[in-house]
Amino acid sequence: MSSSYIEYGSPIENPSIGELTLPAAQAIFTACESSSCYEIIELRKLEGEEGLVAEIIVADCTCREIPSRNDVGILIRERIALTLMADETKMPEVRMLRNEFPTILHCNYVKEGDPVSLCLYFEPWSTVRRVWTPQQFLQRVEWWLTSAAQNSLHRTDQPLEPLYFDSPQKFVIPPKDALKNGPLKLLPLTKNYYRSAYENDISIGISIDNNIIPITVYFPPVIHGEIESFPSNLGEINDQIEKRGPIFSTKLFDAIREHVQENIDEKYVTKNPSENCLLILIIPVARNEDSEAEKIDVSGFFLGTDLASLGESLGALDRMEDYTPNRYYAIDILGVVEHTNSWRDFEVSPVEIIQENSFEFAQQGSGLNSELANFQGTLVGVGALGSTIVNIWSKEAWGKWTLIDADVINPHNIIRHLATDQLIGVNKAEAVAHLVDNNYYNMYSETVNLNKNVLDLLKDESDNTLETSDLLVDASTTLEVPRELSKSEKCPRSVSIFLTPSGNASVLLLEDSERKVRLNNLESQYYRAILNFPWGAAHLKNHKGHLAVGLGCRDVSLVMSYEKITLHSAILSQQVRILRDQTQPKLKIWISDDENSAVQVHDIPISPVICCTCGNWEMLLDDYLVKELNKIRQEKLPNETGGIILGYADHILKQIFIVDICPAPIDSDEKTCSFVRGCHELTEVVDSASDRTANVVGYIGEWHSHPRNYTAKPSAADQILIDDLSNTMWKEGRPVLMLIVGENSITITVKEGDQKWTVEI
Repeated sequence: MSSSYIEYGSPIENPSIGELTLPAAQAIFTACESSSCYEIIELRKLEGEEGLVAEIIVADCTCREIPSRNDVGILIRERIALTLMADETKMPEVRMLRNEFPTILHCNYVKEGDPVSLCLYFEPWSTVRRVWTPQQFLQRVEWWLTSAAQNSLHRTDQPLEPLYFDSPQKFVIPPKDALKNGPLKLLPLTKNYYRSAYENDISIGISIDNNIIPITVYFPPVIHGEIESFPSNLGEINDQIEKRGPIFSTKLFDAIREHVQENIDEKYVTKNPSENCLLILIIPVARNEDSEAEKIDVSGFFLGTDLASLGESLGALDRMEDYTPNRYYAIDILGVVEHTNSWRDFEVSPVEIIQENSFEFAQQGSGLNSELANFQGTLVGVGALGSTIVNIWSKEAWGKWTLIDADVINPHNIIRHLATDQLIGVNKAEAVAHLVDNNYYNMYSETVNLNKNVLDLLKDESDNTLETSDLLVDASTTLEVPRELSKSEKCPRSVSIFLTPSGNASVLLLEDSERKVRLNNLESQYYRAILNFPWGAAHLKNHKGHLAVGLGCRDVSLVMSYEKITLHSAILSQQVRILRDQTQPKLKIWISDDENSAVQVHDIPISPVICCTCGNWEMLLDDYLVKELNKIRQEKLPNETGGIILGYADHILKQIFIVDICPAPIDSDEKTCSFVRGCHELTEVVDSASDRTANVVGYIGEWHSHPRNYTAKPSAADQILIDDLSNTMWKEGRPVLMLIVGENSITITVKEGDQKWTVEI
């Protein structure tokens, strides 16, 4: 039987690369043509009121590792829509066009009738984009389809999927053990973000005019399965729940009856058009039939009706004879009162129910376990570490601070953040500025807060926030912010501070007063220290999150106690204050011991930076590496020698960082006129580098030396070598390096696809 396909977007008449206007779409087109697994069928596009939204490459993807008759229903050859967005800040999408494509795990929410959208990455696009290449993107699609067909897409240690997709509307309510069934007042904070109002909410100034009746419905455990699409009415909720086992209508009947009998003194309700019900579904989820429930799924739905009307239609409430009219009383037994299926037609609006932290959740999240100074400082990132440190500096009255953060306070932040429960949903910079300004009388410290992304400030030529600062402290805990700060000339001297994922260590990277050594240079030297010191083996362990805090794949928080935040905040706040008065760059690491709370400090020597341009790329290395290369060459003369290069590339900034070089493996062939690198334990070396640096540092190329009295100019054999290397690396869309050490110079050759450049340093 032939398959039918969804027509997604409008067609582009000529299916050639010249018809595509987006660079990413052109790159994907080229990658598809080079792949034996993809056959381009046609080109399409999505357009909106303001013009082009996305360009689409429709292709057939063939994954031969997919079992031909798998239970999931994925075919070896599937038609897909590779959708590249005009807005580069939005992640490319992969849509499945076959009408019969199954509803399975790890798909994104789409509107009814739209093709299935694959959830390819666990990380946010801002992180993925740094290493994203067209070739790897296509390989990721193949991996997803194959893994899904083999039922291995969902890791056994991965949190179970929610019952429903994440809703754009978020409603923060009290934890379930403190949730009252009485009316709640909804407080709008930001777009699509609400919370239950407190009597003494601060700095609100918002009129609250709503009456919400929460009806909590508890279900027995259901089996982990696909994520359901948003239902449009109660009937669809009923059908989605009952296919997993529990009888929805009976549970809803019981919940309404119990609400009226146990929480309303009068034991009756009246019809109230201004009233709305909020259904809160509490559903335990188990991995399979033989296991206990691993998580509690909490889903919320607004109903466009009042409690009396809902209860009457379900037969749970009724007007009794000889009773006052318009009063609805609870019925003890389902079926005593005749009713229709009209309750199924009540429209529902899904909301994401985010419960505030219970004691249990806080325990899980915690793992149980200075002088007034006249200067202007800027703090980027007011999360757990940033908020605690700026509070210390506020207590010490050290500097006047501008706080920059575009994120909001979420419930799980409270476990380790300076903010209090009443500030959930408020912008982090605003919330922390309010808190630290309240440390002293009349808020005299005048902390400035900016609800902005610092990367946007860097691009805004009219904004002088950063230029007017004397010191910039980066506590964003991201890769992109310190790298972008390093590229900007509008920034003052900067320092980056962060905790390792385990919480057992803290790190300080401080530029020199003249900014000759910048944060990105310190980052690469930091990785070299991790690779070469014994403490580096466990330094960045647990770099994957372990605590699910929301419905999405990326809603993950680290298990880390507040004790570790405050311990390292005290160290870092003091060290930033002391080292600011010194001129030299600094790289310092503090490692604490859980057993006796002792702290070790490692002061890493800083090497002068070497920077050069090689074609499209900026090469960054340092004097230590040059000396090490010359030293190894000298020791091996008259023979040639070599090895591999460890480092990483930033595809957005077009920078390649050489972190370290490895000597020749013991099985290498070193001669006076040639060198053939061996392979002994190289895989282990590269894997160890990746593991130690949380998958940042890896293999980026080869180096070798030339004999006495020879320059570092690449020979014909060298040119062949880098061509061969590039053929392998370009399969993943990555450039490759060849570094040559000669008598009095060093050359670096970079090859990227068909382009090749050489520079002498």
